[in-house]
Amino acid sequence: AGLIPTLLLFSYATTEIKNSVSPGFIGLGLLAVAASAIIYYSILSMIATLIFWIQRSEGTGPLIFHVSQISRYPRSMYRGVFAKFVTFGIPLALLASMPTEIALARFDAGLVGYFFFITIIFYFLGKIFWHKGLKRYTSAN
Repeated sequence: AGLIPTLLLFSYATTEIKNSVSPGFIGLGLLAVAASAIIYYSILSMIATLIFWIQRSEGTGPLIFHVSQISRYPRSMYRGVFAKFVTFGIPLALLASMPTEIALARFDAGLVGYFFFITIIFYFLGKIFWHKGLKRYTSAN
């Protein structure tokens, strides 16, 4: 779900700009699309894994909905402390905008480095949550 808006924004931006876009930046932007998907699905996996601890799924639906909503919009939309939280804490604000910013060569190199670094962190956190959750799993029967 979060990948579709990212791809749409990426496609629109790279076809509608007036300046030529470097194939290298487009390739790096597509790599950022993959990184966005990894972060997004890692977060969803961690939310789903919470069920192993709380043993009820009712609270996870709204949380997944809000994660999906926040990840759809570019980071420039958010302000203040919340903007910092969804950029650097749980990087949902980067998922839709980072691939396009990279493809258009309108990015901060430090933020791009952070984005790819946090992708690796969230990937491993998702795996850790899953394995720890499986250890807590108890059958419904």
